[in-house]
Amino acid sequence: MVEFNPWQWAAQDQLADAFFREIALALGKEDETKVAKQRAERFSAYAAYLKVGSHIATGIRPLLASAFAVAGVLGLGGSFIAPWMKPYLAVGGSLFLCLAAFIAWSSDFAEKAATAFSSLQKLKEKNLQERKGEVAGLLRQLKSPLLVVIDDLDRLTADEVRVVFQLIKANADFPNLVYLTLFQRDVVEQNLEKWTCGSGKDFLEKIVQVGFDVPQVEQSKLQGVLFARLDEILADPKFSKNFKPSRWANLFTSGLAPYFQTLRDVYRYLGVLDVRVAGMAPRGSFEVNPIDLIALEVLRVFEPGVFHLLPRNKERLTRPYDARGGKNISEIEREEKLRLDSLTAAAHKESRAHAEEILKQLFPKVSTGNQDQYYRELRVCHPDVFDRYFLLSIPEGDISQAHLDSLLASTGNRDALVSRFNELREKGLLAVALDRLEAYKQKVSLADAVPFIAALFDIGDDLPEGQPGMFAIPTWMHASRIIRWYLKEEPDITKRRSYLAEAMKISQGLYLPVMKVAIETDSQKEGRTQSERLLDDTSVDDLKQILVEKIRKAAESGRLAAHPQLGTLLGVWAEWAGPDEPKSWVENFTQTDEGLVVFLEAMTEKATSAGSDDSLPREIWYTQLKIIERFIDPEVVASRLEKLKPQSPNESQIRAFKAFQEAIGRRRSGKPDGKPWRDWYPEG
Repeated sequence: MVEFNPWQWAAQDQLADAFFREIALALGKEDETKVAKQRAERFSAYAAYLKVGSHIATGIRPLLASAFAVAGVLGLGGSFIAPWMKPYLAVGGSLFLCLAAFIAWSSDFAEKAATAFSSLQKLKEKNLQERKGEVAGLLRQLKSPLLVVIDDLDRLTADEVRVVFQLIKANADFPNLVYLTLFQRDVVEQNLEKWTCGSGKDFLEKIVQVGFDVPQVEQSKLQGVLFARLDEILADPKFSKNFKPSRWANLFTSGLAPYFQTLRDVYRYLGVLDVRVAGMAPRGSFEVNPIDLIALEVLRVFEPGVFHLLPRNKERLTRPYDARGGKNISEIEREEKLRLDSLTAAAHKESRAHAEEILKQLFPKVSTGNQDQYYRELRVCHPDVFDRYFLLSIPEGDISQAHLDSLLASTGNRDALVSRFNELREKGLLAVALDRLEAYKQKVSLADAVPFIAALFDIGDDLPEGQPGMFAIPTWMHASRIIRWYLKEEPDITKRRSYLAEAMKISQGLYLPVMKVAIETDSQKEGRTQSERLLDDTSVDDLKQILVEKIRKAAESGRLAAHPQLGTLLGVWAEWAGPDEPKSWVENFTQTDEGLVVFLEAMTEKATSAGSDDSLPREIWYTQLKIIERFIDPEVVASRLEKLKPQSPNESQIRAFKAFQEAIGRRRSGKPDGKPWRDWYPEG
C-alpha cells in the first residue's frame, strides 16, 4: 500500500514527481528480489517519459515571459529612440534578450531533462507504449494488488486537483494497481468544473469506477466525541466554576448542535478551542465564561462573518436596556431586532437561524440590576468582560480574573489582603480592582467580616482619585459601597455595628471609616427609614466616639499632620467632638510657616465643572473661608502669607496660595464665599 498525500507538495510539478517516486519506491520494496528492482526501474523509466513533457511545458513559460518583456521594453523605448534606429535595435535587442532568457531557462531545463534521459539510457531506447507494456507485464506478476491511497483531495487548488486526476487517468489501466481517493465530493466537483468547463460530477463518473459515500456518523456518536473533549477541558474546577448545565443545554440544542455534522467539523472546532482555552488561563484563573467561550468559538469557526462584526458592536450589545434614554419596551425591542438582523445577515443562509439563536442567548436583555451577576459569571454581555473574548490578553488598564480570585481568596486574612491591594496600587490597578470587587460585595463570607473590612479601612487613607469628571464615582465611594452592601447581608444591626467597631479599632486607616460613618450620619439627618440605613442612631454615635478617639491619637502622634485627607478629618473632628480641640491643634500646628502651608493645602478643594462650549471637564481649585475660620482667623493667615516667601513652591502649594488669595479677595470685595466657581462665568 502507498499512502500519497498530495496536499504536502507545494507545486504541480512536485506532485507528479512525488506520485511516481512513491509508487516506484513501493514497487521496489515489495520484495528484495532482482525482479522487484527491475520492476521499480521500469516504472521509473516510464515515469521519465511523462515528466520530460511536463518539464518542457513548465520550462517554456519563463522563455515566453522573457519574450513578452522584450516586446514591452522595445515599446517603451520607442518614445525615446530615433525612428531610423528602431529596426536595428529591435532585431539586435530581441536576439540578445532571447539568448539571455534561453540560457537561463535552458540550464534548469537541461538539468531536469538530463535526469529523465539518464533513466532512459539505462535501458534500450523504446517508445512510451513499449515502456508501459513492460511495466504492465511486471505488475501482473505481483502476488497482490498495490493500493495507492490518495487523501485530502478536497484541500487542493483547482489546478492541483486537475494534475492528480490526470495522473490517475493516465495510469488507470495498469494491472494490480488500484487507486483509493478520499475527498469531499462537492468541493472536488466544483474544482473540476473550473478545469473541464463542464460538469465536474460527470467527469468524476468517467474516472471513478466504484464510488461510495462514507456513512454519516450518528449525531449521538458525533456529539459524544465533542462532549468527551469538552468534559476533559471542564474537568479542571477553574474552567467549570461558571458552568450552568441548564443554560448549556438550551444554548447547545437550539444554537450550537446544527454546526457539528461531521467528525471533521468536530475536530476542526476542538483544535481552535484548545488554543483559546489555554490562552484564557494564564495565571491559573479562567478569565471568561466557559459556555460563552464555547459558543463564540463556534461563531469564529463556522460563522466568521458574524464573529468579526461583534467587536464593532460592543456598545450596542452590552448596553443595559434601562440605560437607553427613557425608551419604551417596544422601541428597545425594535432596536434589538434591527441589531440582530444586521449581524445575522453575515451568516450562511442555511444556518442564519442558528446564529441568531446563539446571539440572543449570549447577549440577553441586560438591566443595570443584574450586571453584577453577569460580571461575576464573566459573561460576554458585560462591557467590562466583553473585550477579553476578542483579544489575546486582558485589556490594558483592566484587572484579570486571577487578580480578583486572589483578592477573594484573601478576604479572611487582613495582612494578605492589604498586600494584594498594595500590589495592585503599584500597578495602577487599585481603583479598577475596587470597581470590579463591587460585583462580589454580597458574596464574601460574613465570617471574614472583620479582617475584610479592616483591610479596606487600611488602604482607605491613600486611595487613587479615580476617573475625572463631575459624574465619576470616586474610588473611596466604591470601597464604601462594598462595605455597605456586604454588611446588608447581615440582618442583625448589632452585629453590623460590632463588625465595624472591631475593624476600626484594629485598622490604622482613618479616612474611609470616617466617611462610612459620615454617610450614615447624613442618612440619620435625612430621616431615612431603618430599612434604608445600615446602622441605627445608637450604633452611629458609638462609632463616632471610636473615630474621634482615633483622630485624637493621630493628632498626638503626628500622623494627622501628614494625612492626605487632613482637611476632611479636621472638619469631622470639629463636628463630632466640638470645635475647641481641633482649633487648638490647628493654632499650634500653624505656628510654623511649614505648618501654615500644609494647613492651606488641606483647606483647598477641587470642583469639576463643564461649560456649554467645553469638550472636557474643567478643574477649579478653591478655598472656603467659612471653613478656615472655624480653626483660625483668615485675616491672620492673609497677613502671614504676605510675608511668607516659600522657596521653590510645588504645584499643590501654588494652587493653595492662589485659591486662598482669591477667596480673601472675594470676601474683601463683598462677594459670597460659597460656589466661587461662578466667578468664572459672566453674569446673566
